[in-house]
Amino acid sequence: MDSKLEVRFQEMLQCSVSDNLISKKNLVFGNPDFFCLKRKIAFFIDGDLFHNKKVILAKRIKTPSFKKRLLAGVRRDSLVKKTLEKDGWTVVRISESEIKNHPEYCTNLIKKTLIRHEN
Repeated sequence: MDSKLEVRFQEMLQCSVSDNLISKKNLVFGNPDFFCLKRKIAFFIDGDLFHNKKVILAKRIKTPSFKKRLLAGVRRDSLVKKTLEKDGWTVVRISESEIKNHPEYCTNLIKKTLIRHEN
């Protein structure tokens, strides 16, 4: 099931771009939110709390185990990126803040990335 953030992202893209993107999970390592298999591009839509080390450290999270879990997720993001890039994938991570505050930038980033990888 898509999160509210992923749905908002899909709406931003319009049909011309989203037709090239697949949003099925468990087909690509790391489970990108969207990917283009033909061009080997993986797009991750990251919530600020769960994927941004600066936000995690700045928040006053009182439970050490929860903070540890959040930081483990950030390390996993790094592993996923390195693994996919090693396999020839381009990885694009877009944060919740970027989608909310700069939607045009995000849309242009996706379009430019897809154009750059056209065959």
